[in-house]
Amino acid sequence: MKYRLPIFTLLGLAAMTVAAAEWMIAPGCLSRALAQSPSAASEAPADSSIDYGAPGSDASAAENILTTAARRLHESPPFEAKLRERIDLFGQQLVGSGVYMQAGQGSDQFRLELKIQLADRMTSLTQVCDGRYVWTRRDLGPEQQYLSHIDLVRVRRALAESGSTAIPPNQWLAIGGLPGLLNGLSENFAFNTPATHQLGELPVWTTKGSWRPEMLADLLPNQADAILAGKPASL
Repeated sequence: MKYRLPIFTLLGLAAMTVAAAEWMIAPGCLSRALAQSPSAASEAPADSSIDYGAPGSDASAAENILTTAARRLHESPPFEAKLRERIDLFGQQLVGSGVYMQAGQGSDQFRLELKIQLADRMTSLTQVCDGRYVWTRRDLGPEQQYLSHIDLVRVRRALAESGSTAIPPNQWLAIGGLPGLLNGLSENFAFNTPATHQLGELPVWTTKGSWRPEMLADLLPNQADAILAGKPASL
């Protein structure tokens, strides 16, 4: 039971990358990313207009796919994507569905509605960004309802003053919507060379990656020495 809230937060991140897959592949807009801790995978349709990096440059190729997808999503017209999620996390089988809506055209406005079947109860997550504030409501049961909000202007000002651009993984979506999530994957994961595959009748790129040790060490300071020495993190 102690994993309920962390699981729900991670599911929000994972489900948003499913939204990316369902919307971006169809118009040839680049990327499908599936974020999982401690590893991640992404798929994207081939696009000859993108520079995927020099031959053998694994990181450059995958990072260019993600960053270009994030930029195009941020600049795209408004869109809506349905979500379907199935995940095995901490030994629990979870299934969810919902919808993601984004204003696009350079706006930070978005809305996420997600329902997850957790054990014997239905839980929900609603997240709304009006461009300045992000409101998040988590409903985990009759006595487990949470409402919070983030002032994006204050967050970005604090990051600028500290000279840091690091954002916790559970806030990648809140601070930037789906484009922010894709940028978070690009900045925090090391990916291998993308390969071409088919998703139904759609051509896609597939790449797999794992946490960059220095990024994961920052998130888990108590395990930093072990992580930087090449040992797996203990979740």
